[in-house]
Amino acid sequence: MSSADPGGGQASPFSRAELIQLFPTCIWVHEVKEAEALNARLLPAIAALERAQPLPGAPRNAWQSSDDLHQRAEFADFARLAIGAAHSVFSFLKCRFEEIYLTSCWANVNRAGYAHHDHTHPNNYLSGVYYAKAPARSGGIVFSDPRPQASVLAPTIEQTTQITANVHRVEPQAGRMILFHSWLAHSVEANQSDEERVSIAFNVMLHGAVGADKARARM
Repeated sequence: MSSADPGGGQASPFSRAELIQLFPTCIWVHEVKEAEALNARLLPAIAALERAQPLPGAPRNAWQSSDDLHQRAEFADFARLAIGAAHSVFSFLKCRFEEIYLTSCWANVNRAGYAHHDHTHPNNYLSGVYYAKAPARSGGIVFSDPRPQASVLAPTIEQTTQITANVHRVEPQAGRMILFHSWLAHSVEANQSDEERVSIAFNVMLHGAVGADKARARM
């Protein structure tokens, strides 16, 4: 923050001004190195599942698999990749834990016009999504401001920044994996392309003793 101009073009009466950014909301974006080879294995496996697991009554432009992909041999490489990414997040957060594991993992095939409403992933610590196929204009993932008081007063913003924005959009790309706290509300924009968007979502949870000595739980 500049100490030269407090606003309105006036000279600052302060000798120093400091910006302290508190309570950040983090999103971790990973680009997978061998994504092309990985997707060449994932896409046929997901297509086979869609043929084997039809969903009566589901929207014609959307399909979702069962949530046990991490337990299937054809998705073992992906499960290891997701756990590895989660480990990097926990390392960044300096979290101590006995073990982490995938509680659920499922594929999504979203065709033209499909969108998904704002939601969270309860009873998990981290959640993630990986894009195996993401054509242009197929719809981004949009994260919403988790602070309930943030919109009590909303003045007009001349230039939106990460500090003033109340949503944050991440563009889907084949080979991109995004991780975030499971409590963070997010939605998916409508697929405006003529091709399907294919993704794999997953949830991560802690196992073992969690917390400080006087506030410890066993998960």
